[in-house]
Amino acid sequence: MSDNTYKTPLNNSLNIFADGKIDAANAMNGKSLPCSVVSVQGAMITVKFELKTDTTYTLPQVTVPLAGAEYIRYPIKEGDKGFVTSASASLSAMSGQGDNASSLVLQGNLSALVFIPFGNVNWSEVDISAVTIYAPNGVVLRDTESKSTITLTPENITGHAKTTIALTAGTSITLHSDKTISIDATNPITITAPTINLNASSKINLNSDVSISGTLDAHDVNVSGVLTVT
Repeated sequence: MSDNTYKTPLNNSLNIFADGKIDAANAMNGKSLPCSVVSVQGAMITVKFELKTDTTYTLPQVTVPLAGAEYIRYPIKEGDKGFVTSASASLSAMSGQGDNASSLVLQGNLSALVFIPFGNVNWSEVDISAVTIYAPNGVVLRDTESKSTITLTPENITGHAKTTIALTAGTSITLHSDKTISIDATNPITITAPTINLNASSKINLNSDVSISGTLDAHDVNVSGVLTVT
């Protein structure tokens, strides 16, 4: 039996052996990899990894939670880019994907990931000194139980409050519409000001009984009902 000691010195063999063990251990660590969104299911994001096609391994698509709090929902859509980063323990119980309590048992290197979107040079320009919120279908502001909401869509802005909507301005409040402005209430409407000016290019129609405490000076007033001036 030939002796290979001199051809492969022991110290070289030990180094190669140690390097192999280290590489094997590192391969089991969680991965942080670039990816893009394939589909969205609520707060769960299915991603595919954006790696060169000539890499050694073909990685599967994985479904992971979206990074971020419950109270701000990002409008993630198919094709959005980001990366996944790994936790040191299973996130399935915390994200609702499973009921296995987290432990320090070694996890698969693609099993404790979270999706994080990040900036892109192709994003639309915004005021960098202001908070900008936008999405393809608009923006929704609401409380947890949706008792008060403000909804902005590409066509409309709608506000709803359970009790009160208050508008306060230091100088003026302007309402403008190219068509009509409607005010509808089941209870009386009160407008209080030193002077109230109603200006119309054609005429002002008051379709109800009208009671005025003071003087009425008008060029042409059409009243369908009873006009009382005291």
